[in-house]
Amino acid sequence: MAVFTLPARFSGGSSIPKQAYVSRANRPPRGLLALLLLLFVVVVPAARAQMPAFDYAIGNGVVDEANNRIAVDAQGNTYVTGYFHESTHFGTFTLTTPGPSVINLYVAKFDPAGRCLWAQQAGTTTGSSGSDVAVDAAGHVYLTGYVGGGPADFGSLTVTVPSLGAPFVAKLDGNGRWRWVRLGSGAHVGPAAIALDAQAQGVFITGTFDAASATFGSTVLANSAGPAQAVRNVFVARLDSAGTWQWASSGGPLVAAVDEVAEGRDVAVDNRGHVFVTGLFAHTVAFGTTTLTSAGNIDILVAQLNAATGAWQWARRAGGTDEDAGLSLAADATGHACVTGTFYSTSAQFGSQTISLSAGMSDVFVARLDAQGTFQWVATGGGAEEDFGAAVVMDAHGSTYVAGEFREVPAQFGPFLLPHQPLGLGVVDMFVAKLDSTGNYQWAVGGVSRGNDHVDGLALAGATDDVVLSGWFECDSARFGLNTLAGDSNRWNHYIARLSAGPLLLRTVTPAQGVAGQVVTVSGTHLGNVSAVLFNGVPAPAFRLRSTTSLLATVPVGAASGSIAVRTAAGLSSPGPAFQVQGLASALTAEAAGLQLWPNPVAAGTAIQLQLPETSSLSGPTQAELRNSLGQLVRRQQFGGHEGRLSVQGLAPGLYQLVLLPAGRVAVQCRVVVE
Repeated sequence: MAVFTLPARFSGGSSIPKQAYVSRANRPPRGLLALLLLLFVVVVPAARAQMPAFDYAIGNGVVDEANNRIAVDAQGNTYVTGYFHESTHFGTFTLTTPGPSVINLYVAKFDPAGRCLWAQQAGTTTGSSGSDVAVDAAGHVYLTGYVGGGPADFGSLTVTVPSLGAPFVAKLDGNGRWRWVRLGSGAHVGPAAIALDAQAQGVFITGTFDAASATFGSTVLANSAGPAQAVRNVFVARLDSAGTWQWASSGGPLVAAVDEVAEGRDVAVDNRGHVFVTGLFAHTVAFGTTTLTSAGNIDILVAQLNAATGAWQWARRAGGTDEDAGLSLAADATGHACVTGTFYSTSAQFGSQTISLSAGMSDVFVARLDAQGTFQWVATGGGAEEDFGAAVVMDAHGSTYVAGEFREVPAQFGPFLLPHQPLGLGVVDMFVAKLDSTGNYQWAVGGVSRGNDHVDGLALAGATDDVVLSGWFECDSARFGLNTLAGDSNRWNHYIARLSAGPLLLRTVTPAQGVAGQVVTVSGTHLGNVSAVLFNGVPAPAFRLRSTTSLLATVPVGAASGSIAVRTAAGLSSPGPAFQVQGLASALTAEAAGLQLWPNPVAAGTAIQLQLPETSSLSGPTQAELRNSLGQLVRRQQFGGHEGRLSVQGLAPGLYQLVLLPAGRVAVQCRVVVE
C-alpha cells in the first residue's frame, strides 16, 4: 500500500494513510483506476414540488477542517464528525490538537437551531479522522474512523493503537461522554461508513483492507487473493450496542494482481434483517458464492448480507466499459435501497436498464433496487464536465435525496438546470436534489459560493423534504439563503446547513390586535426565505426573522383588519391568521391623551419625562415601551400614577416609537427623536 504524505497544509513530518484525511466524496478524477493503483483510498478527506430554501447554515474553524458524514436524531439535533488541524471552534467550544502538525478527529452535536451543544475530539499525536457518524433513538452516538499509532485518548478512555494505525468504532452518550472504543487490527484497514439497525442492537461498518488479513474481535478475515500479494478487499463487520464484535465478512478479487481491487464505500440497514453495501471493484471478485466480473476498468458494486450472520445474500454489478463507482447508499424500512455515485462509461448497464453519458466526462447516477437486488430505476444528472453523487438518503414516503458536485459548467437534473457560478473563482459547485419514488427529479438546488464548494454528508431532518447537509468551501464566504458564512479562500472551511422544501404555514400572530407601528410576533413553519410580510395586503415597513419558525413584523400604517401573509421567491403564501387593526379610539395620540413628554428631541444619554393630566382615565400602573425603526424593543419601564421617567442611555440617535400600555393594552403612541 502506498502511504500518503500529507500536503503542505498538514506539514510537520507526519505521514499516515490518505483515507484518514480526504473526504470519501471527493471528486473521482479522470484516470480513477490509475489513482487507485497508486493510493489506498478508503475514506477520502413551478414546479413539481415546492422549491427548497436554506433554513440555517453554520460554519466554524480557524485552520483546515472538513466534515465527513452527519446524522440527525428524532428531536432534530445534528451530529457531525470529521477532522481538524491545529484548532477549530464549534460555537463556544474550542478544540486544539496536541501539536501544530497533528490532525485529530472531532464529533459535535448541534440543536435544531444550529447551536452547538457539545464538541469532543480524540486521537493520537500521529493523526486521526472521523469517517462517519450515526445516532440511535436514545440519543447515543456511534462513529467510525481511523486512528494513527500510539496511545489514543477518547476523553478519559485511552487505547493503545498499533504502529501502523487501526480502524475504530466508538460510542458516546447524548451528553458527549465517551462510553467505549473498539479497535480492529491489521495493517492498512480503512473504515468508510457506519449504520445502525432500527433497534440499535446492531452497529455495522464497512471499508477496505489490503493486508494479508484483518481482525475484528475474534474474527480474522483472510485476503481473498491470499497473503503473498494482498489486494484490496471489502469488509463488513457488526458490533452490538455494548461494543462486542459479533461477526465480520469480506470479499474481493480472486487473483493477486495490482489492478485487482474491491472497495467498500458505504453501508445501510433496513428493518428486515438486511445489510447493504456499495463501492467499486475491478475484474473478477467473489462475495460469498457470488462471482462478479467487471465490464470495464472499474464497476459499481451493490451487495446484501444477512444482518444476523454476516452471510452474503447477493451481489450486483453495474456500469460500463470505463470507470464507474458507487459512493453512497441508503435503505428504507421496506427493504429497498438507493445508491449514488459516478459513471465515466459512455453507456452503463443497471440490470436491464441502460443509461447514457451526457456531453460530460462523467455523470451522477441514482439507482433504486428492491430487496432481491433487482434494479427498479436509474436516473442521471450532470453537465459537460465531471460530476458525481456523494451522499444519498431515503424518506418514509419513497422519495430519494441526493447531494454531490458538478464542475465548471451548468448541470441538468431532470427539468432543473443548475448554473455554474458565473463570477466564480472555483470550478466545483455542490448540488442537492430530490427524486420521487419512480426516479423523477422534484427539485434541485446548487452552488453556494464564488469558489469551490463541496458536500460530503446528507441526512433527513425528520420532516419530509427537510435535509441537513455538511461539507466545505474554499472561498472568502458562502451564502446559504439568508445566511452568509465567512471563510478563507486559502483553506477548507466547513459548514452545516439545513434545507427545507416543506409547506410554508402561518400559524399565529401575537398579539392578535394592535395599532399601526406596533410590533407583533408571527409564528409558522419554514419562514427562512421570507422577503415580505403583508397585513391584509399592505407590506410591513419592517420585519425581522428570529428563526425559521418565528418573525417580528411592524404593523403598517393604512392596513385594515384581515389576514397576514408572507412573500417568498415562490410567491405569496396562503392567508394566515387574522390581525385586528385598532384605531385611535383604542390607541390615542399623545395630544389626544394629554400626554406631555419632554425634551423631544432628547439628547442621547439623558432621559424623557412623561406626564399625564390628573384627570386622565389612564391611571394605575403603566408600562412604557420604546422601539426602534425596525420594531425592536430597546427599552421597557414600569411606572405608576401619572408621571414617569424613561432613560435613553445607550440608545443610538434616531427615530423611536413610544407606546404606553396601562393594564397591558395599547393606549397611547407617539414618536420620540434621540439626538
